[in-house]
Amino acid sequence: MNGAEVFNFTLKNVPQLVYKTLSESGLSKEEIDYFVLHQPNRYILENIILKLQIDEKKVPHQTQSIYGNQNSASIPGTINGFLGDSYQSGEITTFFGGFGIGLSWGGAVIRTNKIFAPKTFIYGE
Repeated sequence: MNGAEVFNFTLKNVPQLVYKTLSESGLSKEEIDYFVLHQPNRYILENIILKLQIDEKKVPHQTQSIYGNQNSASIPGTINGFLGDSYQSGEITTFFGGFGIGLSWGGAVIRTNKIFAPKTFIYGE
């Protein structure tokens, strides 16, 4: 894997994905409570946050550093690990964005109301 190529791909395509998805949803980035993104590493996420100019508090980005690279499980892992109480308390509007293997990506805006999100289960605990 060419790390520089993946980094450049991510910084080019993920912000476009966010803007296009928000445009089609009729929402602005200010109307989104959380941006839950795949978490390959903290550096990529910090650069996406800067490029999108969104509040860092809206982008939980400690999943990878605490649980490791969970691949496709990093999105639900982020919800369960850090946002469960918020999701259980009422209506939340979230942008979900996945990207990675095969230089592919996808996103969605979802509005939920009081969903159950248990704490992350850690093998061996």
